[in-house]
Amino acid sequence: MHRHSMLGRDHEQKGAIAQVDLPGCALVLSSGLSSPAPKKHPNEDAVGVVQTDGGATVGVVADAHFGRESAEMVVQGILSQVFRSEGMGSAHSFIERVSMSFRIVARSLGEQNNESACAVVVAWQCQDTLIWASVGDCRLILVGEDGNPRSVSPVEQTWLGRRYHPRQLHWGREQFGKQDRALLCTDGLPECRYGRETLTIEDLGRLTIQGTPTDAAQALAKAALTAGGEDNIGLLVMASKQVEENIHATG
Repeated sequence: MHRHSMLGRDHEQKGAIAQVDLPGCALVLSSGLSSPAPKKHPNEDAVGVVQTDGGATVGVVADAHFGRESAEMVVQGILSQVFRSEGMGSAHSFIERVSMSFRIVARSLGEQNNESACAVVVAWQCQDTLIWASVGDCRLILVGEDGNPRSVSPVEQTWLGRRYHPRQLHWGREQFGKQDRALLCTDGLPECRYGRETLTIEDLGRLTIQGTPTDAAQALAKAALTAGGEDNIGLLVMASKQVEENIHATG
């Protein structure tokens, strides 16, 4: 049985934090406080996660522009592909399915003549392997148990929209230690003042290893709101499911 969850259009109250917790991961969405930038909708971010019986966790974080449609479409599309492919248990099948999802979203937006476009980062984690893919300026940061962070995905001004080209997709494969954590987030997390980075990667690393993934996700969102909260905030903290289940069993 697959476990899945998504946060998106229903979370538009200023300053509110919506959170979902699953074994080994936590996802958070907030519309932020107030933004100096014009938006079609108060919240244009979307986050989602699915966990499979095979032990894989797939997380998606998307940040839309010019309307929320593209972000919700890509999160829903990737989660749907996970269900159809029994967890996407190999690097090849994962990237193939992600690429397919991106092309479907771009084609759908084009058919609707919809200008919405989004940045997106997605990660598949199982045992000691993490495979990722991204377009645009959403972040994937890996953090060791010492809190030392490493930025993995490139930050670029490209978007998944009706003008998307497959060459804009980046992907990679990383070792994922038992004590490591992965942070997937939209640019609204570090850029608490719109367009200006106010939470450094060191700040994000320190908060990402704080307590359980639930604790870390709450701490990250609250830090972004306290520092300004001038953009939507979408984030997901991912840890080893086995380690987290052992912590809860002995806690």
